[in-house]
Order: sequence, then structure tokens, then C-alpha cells
Amino acid sequence: MSALTKRVRLLEAELGADWRRYHIAAQLMRLVSGVVGTVLWAVLHGGVSDWTGLVPVATGALWATLAQIWPGVPWLLLRNRLHLNTPTAPPAGG
Repeated sequence: MSALTKRVRLLEAELGADWRRYHIAAQLMRLVSGVVGTVLWAVLHGGVSDWTGLVPVATGALWATLAQIWPGVPWLLLRNRLHLNTPTAPPAGG
């Protein structure tokens, strides 16, 4: 278990539901601001000639922002919270 996962567990235990709400809200704000900021920048700087050009810009911004957020998600905690345990292998020799 990494030191970051231990720290996240400690913070979650200390702050409880407030920590989860803060973390989820912070990541969603990061996602929205990344997409909206990129689209506004493209529109203001002439990178889009018509509104149909916004779809690839928004899609690319969404993909890039999700790629930045992905490593910061505490996947182990989420998996444990949702009870998504990996199946155990059958014993050797059957």
C-alpha cells in the first residue's frame, strides 16, 4: 500500500463524509473548468471557425482532463467502498 493511500485513508477517517464530498467536488470542478476553459480559449483565439468545430475541441479537452485526474483517484478506496473485490483463484489441486 502506498504512502498516499495511507494518507487518504487517514484523512477520510478524520474528516469522514466531508472529505469525500470535498474530493469529489474538487475533481468535478477540475473537469468542468478544464473543458470550459479550453473551449473558451479556442473560441476567443480563433481556433474554431464554426460551432461544429467545438465538438473535437471539447472532446479533446475532456480526454486530457480525465487523463490528468485519473491517477489522483483513490481507486483502492473506491473499489473497497463499492465492494468490488477481485475474485479469488480456486485452491491449487482443486
